[in-house]
Amino acid sequence: MNQSNGQNNNTSFAGSSTASSYQDIKVTSSPPLPMNQSSFRQSEPRRRESDDRPGCITAGCGCRAFGCGIFIVIVLFIIGAVFIVVNKPSGIWDSVVTFLNAGVAIPEYNGTTSDSAKNKINDQITKVGENQITMDQDSFTAIVRERLPDLKNPVVEIKPDMIKVYWELDQTVPSNPLYGEIEIKLENQKLAISKVGVERIGTPAFLNDFVSNTALSLLGNKSSAQKDSPYSLLYNFLSPDQNITIKNVSLEKGQAIITIDIKANLF
Repeated sequence: MNQSNGQNNNTSFAGSSTASSYQDIKVTSSPPLPMNQSSFRQSEPRRRESDDRPGCITAGCGCRAFGCGIFIVIVLFIIGAVFIVVNKPSGIWDSVVTFLNAGVAIPEYNGTTSDSAKNKINDQITKVGENQITMDQDSFTAIVRERLPDLKNPVVEIKPDMIKVYWELDQTVPSNPLYGEIEIKLENQKLAISKVGVERIGTPAFLNDFVSNTALSLLGNKSSAQKDSPYSLLYNFLSPDQNITIKNVSLEKGQAIITIDIKANLF
């Protein structure tokens, strides 16, 4: 009896051991592991550093607010300037013209006609060959008005080593016209355009040669000798018939003294 009980106990022990082993190998499903927050952050698209900077016009502009403010002011200024130049509102344009004309002193023109100016020049020619003639501002103005009819009421001012030609560039305000200005300098015995524009503003220096060549084309110089002359700007004011060679030019206050070699009367 004891032996059978021992066997039964052994069997029960073995049976329970076998059952527990089955339970140990049973496949169970475990809940999903939570994602690590650091892994989640790494999976996000990386933001640009510029997105965190203060923008001005759109998000991510990438510029500082102060710089954007200056940019906007400049843009508005340009738009306003273009509006004023195109539309020329009288209340504002009058002040703009006054500013641009600051320093301009237009010399008086006594109304000398081109015929009278030509007669003054011819009276100074005494022979074929070398002659010296003197042209005052009014005579010069009269011939400029004849040679350049597209300029509105041009007036010539002659200073030491300089000739200035003024004309009415804009007449929106009749009592206060905007004056254009061409400045011609005599340097190293050569006449060259040094400025084109208005009193306050001129074209960039690199455009002066282009303006000089354009002026010669408008004046109609055809002789290569005249074009190559250091005084080429004067030829068509004196003789479009190419009867002269300019030897020397001297500019004084109110007059130009010109030495010429002449083949025939100028006019």
